[in-house]
Amino acid sequence: MTISTNFDDLRFTPSTNLQPIFDMVAAVQNFHGAPPATTDLHYAFPTFYLTQGSFLSTGERNISLELTARSAELECQTIANFTYSVDNGQVKLSAWDRGCQITQDISPSSSPAFYFPTSPTIDCATLASPSRLVLAAGEFDGQSVTLLKHLSLISCLPRYLATEGILKLIPGPANTTISQFSPVSPAQVQYFWPWQGFETALHQVGYYNPQTNVSSTGFGNLILALAQQSRSDAILHPDTLIAAAEKLFTSVFAVLGATVLFSSATTPNFGEGSIDETHTRLFVVIAAAAPMISVLACAVLGTIVICLRSRRVSSVLLEEPASLAGFANLLFGSGLLQLVGEMRDRHDYDGKFVKYFKRNYDGKLSKVRLKGSSPEKLHIVFSPLKHKVRDYDFQIADTSQ
Repeated sequence: MTISTNFDDLRFTPSTNLQPIFDMVAAVQNFHGAPPATTDLHYAFPTFYLTQGSFLSTGERNISLELTARSAELECQTIANFTYSVDNGQVKLSAWDRGCQITQDISPSSSPAFYFPTSPTIDCATLASPSRLVLAAGEFDGQSVTLLKHLSLISCLPRYLATEGILKLIPGPANTTISQFSPVSPAQVQYFWPWQGFETALHQVGYYNPQTNVSSTGFGNLILALAQQSRSDAILHPDTLIAAAEKLFTSVFAVLGATVLFSSATTPNFGEGSIDETHTRLFVVIAAAAPMISVLACAVLGTIVICLRSRRVSSVLLEEPASLAGFANLLFGSGLLQLVGEMRDRHDYDGKFVKYFKRNYDGKLSKVRLKGSSPEKLHIVFSPLKHKVRDYDFQIADTSQ
């Protein structure tokens, strides 16, 4: 396997436009589009190719590659204690978050009903975490343009990471699909040189929608769109906004890394990988298969013999009675007609044979059997039936004897 690109964070410059990045992320997360080929919206991967490119032309093989992926994440928390002040109609929220002073300005008016401004703080004194992403959410009070209700202030600490892991791919005839990335070691925090420019540019992407009643930035509107997907009944709830902001920040950096931050390597790097090919095999257990084959062969042979013989002989079994003549053929030699005759001669017979039979005899007419030495001589006979009335105590003769 040959890795043909290297991560180069200096490819991000002040002229880098994040609007296409936002558009791609929105297309994937809001409209279920396909992400760029070298990202899963969480990690950004380098470009690579195999020495034997024919392996990528089949969908029956899985490819596993060892590489370093790049990602970014936010660690957000709600600020419970903050200062609310008004200066010349401008609302200002300020607080301290993990050793860094953060502020968020809001310019309320009577037009929008909701406010969700976002901004960076890039002058934190804490060297380990020099910046914050600040989010504020509020609702217009209706009584005064300087009053906001349901206010919440969120501060997020960004981190940039490098993760060693194994990337699993599913090759196809047209393209290769990312299946899974499995880290093999904990992610390492990496210094991202243009962090100031990137975190500032996040909040400079414009957004205008005349039908919305929310005042926010392009970054903020994407956060609200994700929040609406997860909890449409509580979009401005701090927990909902935090989950959406963390997911969006990671996705934006992953797409930025896949499309901008990897450059062609002067000297290609060779890495290790594996190709797994799946084969389906059928194993036959002779000890179990032999008896089954014998039984099936006998059943098939018997069926063939019966089919051939049934065409050459006449038997009562071939009758499909559809009329009185057909039933007469089935009952030939059965003794049932003699039984009916004997019943008709009785003084209490009312002309209804079935009811009379059930009322006076034990047993059912379903007790029948076939008798005959050959198919041509087969006929139906009935078992002897005993009368219910003890005074008579007689049995109907078995006419099959």
